[in-house]
Amino acid sequence: MEVLLRPGEVLEELLGSGYRIIQSRRGYRYSLDSVLLAHFASSLPGRSALELGMGNGAASLLLARRRGEVKILGLELQEDLASQTQRSVVLNGLEGRVSVLVADWRAGPRLLSPNSFDLVLANPPYRAIGSGRSSPRPQVALAKHGPQGGLEDLLRAAFWVLRARGTLALIYHCSGLAGLIVSLRQAGLEPKRLRLVHSFPESEAEFALVSARKGARPELKALSPLILYTGRGRRQPSLELEVIYGSFRAERSNAGQAV
Repeated sequence: MEVLLRPGEVLEELLGSGYRIIQSRRGYRYSLDSVLLAHFASSLPGRSALELGMGNGAASLLLARRRGEVKILGLELQEDLASQTQRSVVLNGLEGRVSVLVADWRAGPRLLSPNSFDLVLANPPYRAIGSGRSSPRPQVALAKHGPQGGLEDLLRAAFWVLRARGTLALIYHCSGLAGLIVSLRQAGLEPKRLRLVHSFPESEAEFALVSARKGARPELKALSPLILYTGRGRRQPSLELEVIYGSFRAERSNAGQAV
């Protein structure tokens, strides 16, 4: 099926998944964060998922590829990114499985019923608005430092929509990890699994994959670290990163079952 591209957009293959994605040529584009988040979230239970801050939909599309039984809704503040997601959904025949609302996550309690999702996933900004370097590209700057509320707003929305024992999956920069753990507990979301992500075996961790469960008892399990690359010069993907990529490939995907 052909879809209309807007000026400045391109149509690209999505990580060997058999899906295609509409992206901005120079604006917001999905990154490895979305791939790692989708893979991490796909290991968690649930048949209904909500993505807060959907971007152009890459994480949700990849989750849909790996978990054929999950229905996914996303909230995305930027209309142009939400439009890219919706057109990618149509292009890949995923109507009825993936959908998007143009809204920020602070509107979650107003737009969505409480206790209505098994799984929430997000790649929230870890810097407050006005801190750190902002991208000169408005679409990217809004995605990373946008006005849709901070971490506490996102966690409140996640708590509202999650069913009892439902799970939140996040990818977050390690510089803010201590504050994230505190904020999760304050929001009623108990951290359950933590996996640090390193670019190289000898480098410091840059990101953390974290899952938290609504109403769970305290008990955090630290998983083995995820090493992305084996050599600094060529940035050769590690064996585990190759396995992650491979888990989304069309010939290895099994609808309704995580690989």
